[in-house]
Amino acid sequence: MEKEFNLPSGNVILVKNGELFINGENQKVRGIITRKADFPAVVKKQIKCVDMELGTVESMTRSSWLILKIEVVNELLAQQEEIRKQEQAEYDAKRQEWLKTPEGQIQILEGKLYQARKRHKKWCEENEEHDFIDSPEIYEIKQKIRELRGLVTPLTPLEKALKLADSYAGASNYDKSAAGQRAKTRLLNNEDIDTVLADMEKEWSEAADRAVWNS
Repeated sequence: MEKEFNLPSGNVILVKNGELFINGENQKVRGIITRKADFPAVVKKQIKCVDMELGTVESMTRSSWLILKIEVVNELLAQQEEIRKQEQAEYDAKRQEWLKTPEGQIQILEGKLYQARKRHKKWCEENEEHDFIDSPEIYEIKQKIRELRGLVTPLTPLEKALKLADSYAGASNYDKSAAGQRAKTRLLNNEDIDTVLADMEKEWSEAADRAVWNS
């Protein structure tokens, strides 16, 4: 998924996998697009980046430059939207598989338990009854949860750490994803878990602070 834009001066803008490259250098300005309302902020950021890098050195008319910027931004948005759809489809597929596991079944039952308690409380209020005794429905759900919890094997510290690092690595934000990937590599190389996680969170926190100051 890529498109190249060649400029009169020899400069090259490349839009690849939802990211912007200028003369081969990744500008790290991939936007986080989760809904159409996010598009204006992303567009502003991409145009600003291209303008700062190339806007003063290209021998192009104003109208030609404007058309080029629109084409670049539209390509960025199209690729990012396609990536978002792919990531959402992958997430949905993984979640459906997870819901079949004991952990997933417990989560479903806990949701049902919450609704059952609300119904029971309402019935008790309407019939002036005490609600401290579980209804048959609540008792049945709680029993199923207890049975499923007996099948769940607790995660080891390393597994918990890898799970957290993996959630970072799967983020659409470039810096957060990179921090997660580095943490996963270090964990798999048997580095100290607490140190790796602390470094990962510090790296992401500093990147987020920089983004705020640069916005």
